Amino acid sequence: MRVRELSADHQYLLAQAAKLLGTPVRAIQLDSDLWPIIEPHLKLELCCGLDQASPLLAIGSARRERKTVFGLELYRLAADDEAIRFVRVITPIDAVFTRPLYNFAAVPVTQFKRFYRALRRLQPRRQQQSRPVLADDDQQRLLNNTVEFLKHGRLAR
Repeated sequence: MRVRELSADHQYLLAQAAKLLGTPVRAIQLDSDLWPIIEPHLKLELCCGLDQASPLLAIGSARRERKTVFGLELYRLAADDEAIRFVRVITPIDAVFTRPLYNFAAVPVTQFKRFYRALRRLQPRRQQQSRPVLADDDQQRLLNNTVEFLKHGRLAR
């Protein structure tokens, strides 16, 4: 597929997402590590197809296992005092539907910054490490042994 064709497809998908949300949208690629973090905070409002009413769904053997293989998913993300609505666009790469060619979020242009901040807040923060708990004598000996060894190539006694 050529760049021109990919670009035309992308514009078409953005237009479909904008039509569903009723406002201009901006595309955002959510990486595979981020999606599981935000998924518990999402409310699925609607699944629909492209140029048809219903999406193509994959149904699994687990009781409630289903996912959209081809279509649009409308989500609501609870953020601050007002929810952010966005569309997840999913299209297959080939006739066997092994991988998505397009899998991105379409966020209203006016909500982009709020969406970004909400995603950053949901990501786990790095834990701050505290200093090791050592007696003063042990701490001084450890410091002397490492610093003295690096400075002079010998252990302090």
